[in-house]
Amino acid sequence: MSRIILLALMLVAPACTGVDTGAADAIADGQLDLAFGAVGMAMVDRVGVADFDEGQAVALQSDGKIVLAGHARIGFLDVAFGVTRLQANGALDTTFGARGWVLAGVPGSSDSRARAVAIQKDGKIVVAGSTKTAAGGDVAIVRLNSDGSLDRTFGSGGWVITDVGGEEDVAYAVALQGDAKILAAGHVGGNHPDRVALARYNVDGSLDRSFDDDGRVTSINGAIRALCVQSDGRIVAVGESFGGAAVLRYRSDGRLDPTFGTGGVVEQSAMYLRAAALQADGRIVVTGGNAGGLFVLARYKPDGTLDATFGTGGRVITDFGPGAYGQEAVGVALQADGKIVIAGSVTPDAVASSSGSSAIVRYDANGMLDASFGTNGKVLRESTSFLMMKQMVLQPDGDIVTVGTAVVETTDDRMYHFAVMRYLGSRRAP
Repeated sequence: MSRIILLALMLVAPACTGVDTGAADAIADGQLDLAFGAVGMAMVDRVGVADFDEGQAVALQSDGKIVLAGHARIGFLDVAFGVTRLQANGALDTTFGARGWVLAGVPGSSDSRARAVAIQKDGKIVVAGSTKTAAGGDVAIVRLNSDGSLDRTFGSGGWVITDVGGEEDVAYAVALQGDAKILAAGHVGGNHPDRVALARYNVDGSLDRSFDDDGRVTSINGAIRALCVQSDGRIVAVGESFGGAAVLRYRSDGRLDPTFGTGGVVEQSAMYLRAAALQADGRIVVTGGNAGGLFVLARYKPDGTLDATFGTGGRVITDFGPGAYGQEAVGVALQADGKIVIAGSVTPDAVASSSGSSAIVRYDANGMLDASFGTNGKVLRESTSFLMMKQMVLQPDGDIVTVGTAVVETTDDRMYHFAVMRYLGSRRAP
């Protein structure tokens, strides 16, 4: 059996001043959507098992259902891909998999972890991450039919395992091209400095040999955390390098694009990136954190130079104020009106804490905080469970869905659950 643990009693006052408490205008942008789950929050739980389920990624179906992916503990030690689906109102979709859950482990591996999810136009679900065996770690991709069953037409029995070239290869991001080819990116690790890695697959899961000759490409030291595909087929990847933040652009054939940055790469010191979005004019909006532990938002022109018309010299630093520590943005999305939404996590102090917060910020198109959202553009929601947000997605109606992990202390253990929240992104009539 499965259940949704509702968090109505777990909301407490925010730890930081100057942020929204949710007690004011019930229809204001940034309020939790009370029609979702219970008071806008839910933890997706599996009943009758030791729950060590970590939410990592979210994607929306065309029918409004919400697909969540991460990893789940099976038995005492084994870890598998965990995929679940919610109805549009936050209720568990019990028609998916086994009563709402799919637990999928790579054959022959006891440690398989999902970190990204995307939904094809035909409704099939692509989940990417990593798997470990005695021989090392490889990129792992599984494709599910819309009902949660393994798509046996993909790879071998629904799975594709790729040795990109290292001992510890991991995919952190997945994206779908317009021609239905699949991109997976992350890093090649092991007995040498980690290098960014990108692979492309045909619809059947075979490596696309037209992509950098063998379907795989590695380049600078670092890791890719997010992918976007431009309308012209070029691929934007963001993450971190040994020098700080990294933005890379590849041509559609897998070669780095020499018209972008320096040889296809832009690096920025003292910051790192976790998410990206593409504007219609070709500008690239990215977000993450900096060395000071604050939210970072930046915008690049199509040639890779910082857009000086955005924020201060192309960047915006956002601080949730005294008492906020470990601020990290993990998701970014663009509204139809040009406003920019980012989401992440805030912890209250420098030591290991039993509490944490989900944080949302909205800016206008020029990088200024949007005063019509939350309080002065910011919303902070704290729970007595430790919340660590991992990804966000914007619904067509403008509402904001975030997913991550909630750590709940019990009398004798810590329990990990998928955590889902939905915020109102557009004002509504009462």
